[in-house]
Amino acid sequence: MRRSLVPVLLALSVTACGTSDPAGVSSPASTSGRPSAATGSPGVKPSPWVPGVNHPTPAPAMGTWKETVLPGGGAEMNGVVAISPGDAWAVGNVGEGDPVVHLVRWNGRVWRSVTPPEGLFPARAVSASSGDGVWVFGDAGAWRRAGGGWSYMGGTRGSRPHLLEAAVVAGPRDVWIAGTTEGADATNPESRRPFLRRWSGTGWSDFSLPRGVEVRAFGAVGPRDVWALGRGPDDGAVIMRWDGDRWNTVPMPRSLAGRGVGLEDVAAFSADEAWAIGGDSATAVVIRWDGRRWNVVEGPARFVHFTAVAPDGHGGAWVAANYWDSTDKRMLLHYDGRSWTYERAPRTRNAPSVFDLALVPVSDQVIAVGGEPTFDEHSTAWIWTRQ
Repeated sequence: MRRSLVPVLLALSVTACGTSDPAGVSSPASTSGRPSAATGSPGVKPSPWVPGVNHPTPAPAMGTWKETVLPGGGAEMNGVVAISPGDAWAVGNVGEGDPVVHLVRWNGRVWRSVTPPEGLFPARAVSASSGDGVWVFGDAGAWRRAGGGWSYMGGTRGSRPHLLEAAVVAGPRDVWIAGTTEGADATNPESRRPFLRRWSGTGWSDFSLPRGVEVRAFGAVGPRDVWALGRGPDDGAVIMRWDGDRWNTVPMPRSLAGRGVGLEDVAAFSADEAWAIGGDSATAVVIRWDGRRWNVVEGPARFVHFTAVAPDGHGGAWVAANYWDSTDKRMLLHYDGRSWTYERAPRTRNAPSVFDLALVPVSDQVIAVGGEPTFDEHSTAWIWTRQ
């Protein structure tokens, strides 16, 4: 989950998923046959970022994306996870004030509604591991799906309201959540308290964070390799890595130090490959982990903010962007290790924003979810599937 979570939100009842691709209408299944994207690839060493240089504008590419629009006003989809070419889940909310959860599942062809667990609202994230099924997360805690039903797994403590910012399933006995709890003075944002918690199979444990740090996003390779992006007391980015025993702070690239860069999303592919995206007041930022350090990737020109990232399975990455001109369709970008290309978003009405991306395993398919957060009650929720 990548981005700052917006308390939006949406719901749905999708057996009649109204859309340019209504539920029940086929969406493309993968026919790639490429090897499983489980071991990563070294890619090509990126060129260093040079502040002030007008980097190249991405060239158009031939990929196309199919849109599924979900019913309801004031709606957004917040998270997506792909488990296999025939199994993916997406979650979001509809309506303002008391949002209703919308949970949908993809069978490789169509998206269909699934009854969400009772008490899940608003829905913030969805994650999964092959050994422990699907988990969904909200401000009230976490739920795990097993045997066709949902079990409440807890996650919140005390009487203060919680705001969940990030969640990830790293393995059957390793689930992480992070966010903030409301302080004694609910009207004072400074009284919020950050939390970082882990499910170990039998219960939840709290972990200490560096002073003033709030975790905003997770990415996991496995139980002993989890990344967390945080925001420090000076609003600068903090990167941490879990090695199975402890969290360690990992330095940002030196060229980004002191620039006030915020990081929004992280995607971990292997021990030697992870991607993080974000930006500052001047430009978007992409960094890549090569197994030893984070390196700045030369970014395309004129983009000022990236919102989500996913590995492409071949050493590159898919990145979602908010373009400098919101009427532009160049929101879906691909970096292959040498150059950037873009693929046209299905639409631009109401200034859509991508909130999460997922690579479908053993394929070149990518799924994007989002909405139009600046249009409040007029926002619609959607899913874009790369064909």
